[in-house]
Amino acid sequence: MIKNILIGVFAVAIIGSIVFLSIPTFQSISALKKQIEINQKTLDEEKVFISKVETLIEKYDLNQETFKKLDFILPGDPDVPNLIVQLEALTKDNGMILNDMQISSVEGEKTVGYGTITISLKLSGDYQTFRNFLQAAENNIRLADIDSINLVNKEDNGVFTFEYDVNLNTYYRAN
Repeated sequence: MIKNILIGVFAVAIIGSIVFLSIPTFQSISALKKQIEINQKTLDEEKVFISKVETLIEKYDLNQETFKKLDFILPGDPDVPNLIVQLEALTKDNGMILNDMQISSVEGEKTVGYGTITISLKLSGDYQTFRNFLQAAENNIRLADIDSINLVNKEDNGVFTFEYDVNLNTYYRAN
């Protein structure tokens, strides 16, 4: 009987020590499971974020042509040489004579994000060609506002011509 009691006491002691020694292991396993759940939730959120970024990249790639057009409408720098070529082409294509062109740059405010270039043109031609020029300037890809127009009627050997002083502003992105 004592033998059975000793065996029972040893069995209880062994089981108690196994349980006592296993508790920290079970606690660490439980903590690891919680950390795995947190990491899995973070991973799922990152997958959703990456999916959104990939969707935005696809949309951006699909709109490359539009962005290229926008760069012509509002370029990233003053691009004065291209501006001169455009204005000369506008005057020539519409039958106007470009007598003089003066360009002055006006810096835009940094908070506004754009700069302004002021252009003064002296043009010669009849009224219809001037109207055509104005329509072409309005439809030109580069954004421009006509600030003022002055008209002078000239007579040379019985031939009447008009001289126009046109002041316009065009813009660029001030990065």
